[in-house]
Amino acid sequence: MLKALRTSAMVIALTLAAAISPALAGAQAPPDTSPVITHTGTAPTGYTVTFRFYAPAATGVKVRGEWGLRSVASATTLPPSQYQPGDFFNEALVNEMTLDSATGVWSWTTPLPPGTWSYQFQPTPCTACPAPYIQDPANPTFNQVGSAYTGSYEPLSQVYVPRDAAFSPVGDGRPEQAPVPVAQRGKQETLRYTSPGTTTCNTVVQCSSPAGQHDIAVYTPPGYDPNRAVKYPTLYLSHGGGGNEIDWFTQGAANEIMDNLINSGRVQPLVVVATDFNGQPAINGSSEEFYARDLIANVFPLLESRYNISPLPNDRSFGGLSAGGARTGRLLFQYPETFGYYASWSSTGAFGPTIDMSNPGARTRLALHVGIGRQDPGVERHQGLARLATTDIPFTRDDVNGVHSWDVWRQLLVFYMTKVSFRHTTTAVSTSGTTATATVKNSTNEPTAPTGTVQFSAGGQPIGSPVPVVGGKATLTIPSTAGASSITATYSGDSLYNTSAATAAYAATSTTGTVGGTVSATLSLTLGTPASFGPFTPGTAKDYLASTTATVVSTAGDATLSVADPSSIATGRLVNGNFSLPQTLQAGVGTVFAPVGGTSAPTLLKSWTAPTSNESVTVAFKQPIAANDALRTGTYSKTLTFTLSTTQP
Repeated sequence: MLKALRTSAMVIALTLAAAISPALAGAQAPPDTSPVITHTGTAPTGYTVTFRFYAPAATGVKVRGEWGLRSVASATTLPPSQYQPGDFFNEALVNEMTLDSATGVWSWTTPLPPGTWSYQFQPTPCTACPAPYIQDPANPTFNQVGSAYTGSYEPLSQVYVPRDAAFSPVGDGRPEQAPVPVAQRGKQETLRYTSPGTTTCNTVVQCSSPAGQHDIAVYTPPGYDPNRAVKYPTLYLSHGGGGNEIDWFTQGAANEIMDNLINSGRVQPLVVVATDFNGQPAINGSSEEFYARDLIANVFPLLESRYNISPLPNDRSFGGLSAGGARTGRLLFQYPETFGYYASWSSTGAFGPTIDMSNPGARTRLALHVGIGRQDPGVERHQGLARLATTDIPFTRDDVNGVHSWDVWRQLLVFYMTKVSFRHTTTAVSTSGTTATATVKNSTNEPTAPTGTVQFSAGGQPIGSPVPVVGGKATLTIPSTAGASSITATYSGDSLYNTSAATAAYAATSTTGTVGGTVSATLSLTLGTPASFGPFTPGTAKDYLASTTATVVSTAGDATLSVADPSSIATGRLVNGNFSLPQTLQAGVGTVFAPVGGTSAPTLLKSWTAPTSNESVTVAFKQPIAANDALRTGTYSKTLTFTLSTTQP
């Protein structure tokens, strides 16, 4: 966690102009010296970053950053040029920069693994600079514009490096920390509020507010709607020792994390508030007590009057790191109903041996999240988490490789938001007759309702398949519980909500019985009015059409309807006394016709693969007449045989 002493930003700017570049006034504007991120595609990380600082009159410039790395196996700090997959931040390193005398720009280039990296500069001379380092004037924090800033001064800037899959495993990537396009970003601002009892905070390394006033920083999500019908939930965050309200939106990358999670649909839009506990006196020996009271009495009313946020405890979430985690403990065990969700990361004070964790209200909260860097050197911090595990307070724990650093806390914030915060649901199950209904509700007011499925079970055995949740409900008919005296409905959870379950007393049994009747084998075929083509016109080519209906009843597993000409005289053709038509008579169902065959080769009209009853089948006939076909005066006709048959009576 990088920190440095601070003074007024206005003094900083004036001092730099005088001490570093006395000829700058009236000279050309300094060049753009923001960091240059280059994808090299070469070892050790696939990327390099060039840090630059414009100071033509300086005798030297150092860059200090959190790129001293270590492995799980060894605590030895190595430079980023020796990065190996799985390495992580261990401590800050200081590097000398090189001057380009032609441009007045100092630079230093290094490979860096993926993720967010904080850095700062120390130009020489710079006697009135914050001791000993300043933020990058070409890459300022969100609350700094030129020489002016609001809230606390932050002496660190950040750069994000993407992941090259050829050199860094997925576990080393930090995609949620990547800056998103401007149009998809939320907004940050600082607010100063009245806080009776706070002292003057002018050490700048921590804060700069006058006595009786205090600063907070607020993030509103992309697309924030001050008139949204469902008020936004709010996440409150606390920094650690030596930090301030700016930290979470700079070193903590909380704004980038929220931008990514919201835009990807992994988290619903929310407001984030970063607090500051510097300059707050102790009450009965506890500065955490003043913090809790100030939050409830002063911060909540201000924010709820200024932003479209919910005042309900279940719509609030809190997270604190290190000393900020001690604020989590104070709120959870002394004012538990203030928030629905709590998180404490890398904290000594949250669950230490002097903390009274007996408040029953702490056991009614929706969720508690804890985590720590596995290589965190604070033994007491690990012991506190072990003590928490001996209580009956349910919690979710995520530990990651890392020391006492922002690299750990940025990851834990992602876990908290995607696994715990604002994701709680309740499931209730009721029965009516043999019908069981599960009702699933989200505990935090959100615009999106839970989806997913509900699995009903009895005696530990599933009943049927999972039932989709529609309109918050899932219903299943349960005629038998197989001897069990209750049923359980388990909600699966979805991309926004966590699983939940409920049990209700319910017992049912069933047995088999028979009821039925018999069906005799039946094949019934009834023909309608005989088909008639009407008059044939000699000397004119034409296809004459006619039809009749066949009503079919079949109880067989299969059936076929066919037609045949039983006559041995001019088989398949219409006859008129001793004369017959030259063209063959055709029959079919629909638009497909085939010549009418004899008894030994009947023409198939239709087939069935299941029983049918009183089905009306239109049987069509077609008689082609050519222009030179000789026709005899009189009536042409033929008696045909229709057959309904089966192989499965």
